[in-house]
Amino acid sequence: MVHHQHRSGVGTHLLALAAQAVIDRASTPALFLWVLEQNIAAQHFYLASGATRGERLPSSPPGGDRSRLHGTPHKFRMVWPDATVLARKLPS
Repeated sequence: MVHHQHRSGVGTHLLALAAQAVIDRASTPALFLWVLEQNIAAQHFYLASGATRGERLPSSPPGGDRSRLHGTPHKFRMVWPDATVLARKLPS
């Protein structure tokens, strides 16, 4: 996202759309996603939107190509047990 779009509601809207897709298609309303450990801004956004930080695992290399990794980055699972809370943020 470009800097001038920060705090404009785009991320919240996209997260709400993803939550609605989970509600419409999945057997449970739980939602999770992975975020890189070094992406502190994204973690803060997800936590502020009601996620909890789950397990921490090594990141998989993009496209399976280990040469595309620098060091040994890790990722966190961000978890929303009930996606309906996020979906409520969609306009009616």
